[in-house]
Amino acid sequence: MPKVTHLKNGIYCFNYHRVGDKASTKLDENLFSCTSHDFDMQLKYFKEHFELIDMEQLEAIKSLNVLDKRYLLLTFDDGYSDNYYNAYPLLKKHGLTATFFITTDYIDRKNNIVPWWDEVAYLVKATHNQFINLTFGNVRRIAVDNRNDAVRAVLRAFKDNNDLTMAAKVSLLKSDVGSGECLEVESEFMTWEQIKTMSENGMVIGSHTCSHQILSHLPFHAIRSEVELSQDIIEQKIGKRVELFAYPVGNNNSYDESVINILKTSGYKYAFTFEKGLNNNSTNAFEMNRYPVNYGNTASDLVKLAYINQ
Repeated sequence: MPKVTHLKNGIYCFNYHRVGDKASTKLDENLFSCTSHDFDMQLKYFKEHFELIDMEQLEAIKSLNVLDKRYLLLTFDDGYSDNYYNAYPLLKKHGLTATFFITTDYIDRKNNIVPWWDEVAYLVKATHNQFINLTFGNVRRIAVDNRNDAVRAVLRAFKDNNDLTMAAKVSLLKSDVGSGECLEVESEFMTWEQIKTMSENGMVIGSHTCSHQILSHLPFHAIRSEVELSQDIIEQKIGKRVELFAYPVGNNNSYDESVINILKTSGYKYAFTFEKGLNNNSTNAFEMNRYPVNYGNTASDLVKLAYINQ
């Protein structure tokens, strides 16, 4: 097992989505990165072995000719309420900060307003079918013997297909799973008051678009709207400039040079992918790498992941 001392100097970034017990949700349990206990243990370990930095320090560090330490950034995507109730208190306990990338359409919403990926998970988990025969995409038949695996497979099909809107694909999926039922869940996202509280107490808020569409699947005007409107909304709500962005889905097919140009002209300074890798002073500021944190990972597991993908 590699040790932290085996890691190269540079800027590491670990990315989280949700913190809590994944069995507690009717939605997409794959989004849970860790329990509160595991997050607490990870933060303690990070403090001992890395120099944790915030976004203000990042710019100064990236300008150095030689990076002589192992720096660490922590980020969260989407804006789930457990970020406020579970992650934020532990960050405060350890005297640390993190950046929270917010999907603005889902903040402060009630009455069964959930994002497309959570609706997909709900529909797949609720189906009585043994197989789902998708009417779009390349994968036509998905077994439902393992619900969690089936959710992952259907979501991959959603992300791979760029012929239809997410809303259209959700509508087709309802027929494909033989479900006419409505969602029976409350929103699991933060409120603007909670986000502002975090911002006022050392956390950094960035944009994750308005609706979490895959930007490379959208026309130019829609990309610009997702990028700029989400930025404007967050700035109005927290009273601070928003200069950080995370690409929805985040693989290298989810954005292109035209998206980066829109981000630059909109005043963003950094954008984060979901590609594994070490960042250094030559890394493109609009293609910052992040390592995913998955449920059950120990701090040592994360060090191994970073070692393999340096």
